[in-house]
Amino acid sequence: MAGGELRERYGIDVTNPQANPDAVRAALILRERAEAEATQAAATPEKSGRGQAAVETALAGAALDEAARLDARAASERNDAQAIAAEPNAHVDTSRTDRAAELELQAREYDSQADAGGTPDRTPDELRELAEDARAQAQLHREPAEVGAAQGAPQQAGAETSAASDQGRANADRSAGESHYDSAERRTAMAAELGRQGVPQQTVDVRMRAEVSHGRPASEAPVQGQQVNVPQTKRGRGANRATERTQQDR
Repeated sequence: MAGGELRERYGIDVTNPQANPDAVRAALILRERAEAEATQAAATPEKSGRGQAAVETALAGAALDEAARLDARAASERNDAQAIAAEPNAHVDTSRTDRAAELELQAREYDSQADAGGTPDRTPDELRELAEDARAQAQLHREPAEVGAAQGAPQQAGAETSAASDQGRANADRSAGESHYDSAERRTAMAAELGRQGVPQQTVDVRMRAEVSHGRPASEAPVQGQQVNVPQTKRGRGANRATERTQQDR
């Protein structure tokens, strides 16, 4: 049933050996989260604290699964960025850079011969022209090498950006999951404690629904039937004065 649903909703065939494992895991997590949210949305007003805790536990599991998946992907992306940074010369054609260095050296030699007045075969002007040609060829060999070296920079930056983004989402999902688990544990414990105290189940249900509707942890909501503190009046002071007047009259 799950396989058919994943194929229909997400276009992923879990029985296909070539299926992307990350895509399959992500689809399963989305399905689990959707089921939990649907259960929560369809809850009746009579849902007990234990029922709400079960929904929150399911949501927590889905959020933490997604956080773990994003953690793993962020770690892989960080490893990719480190590998690119550790091999700065992976895209460099060393044969071209070596040839560029040879031509640059030849150009300097032509300049030196021209400054010395030329050679038996070439005049100073001819030698300077040869030097310019050698430098132009050296630049032609050097440019592809520089481009190759620069290709790794955007790849490294992209991997680092993706890792940071996935890590941020993982942290957010983990925080949400822990919050759901915390609420579920609090509600379950409080419902059990109220039951041990002999509080009717209907009253427990009302208490839990009130906490859920206000979005508060179970420990922060007022206890059903809890005594309300009423500010004291100054009646006692007036009574004392009346007593004093009675005694004076006597």
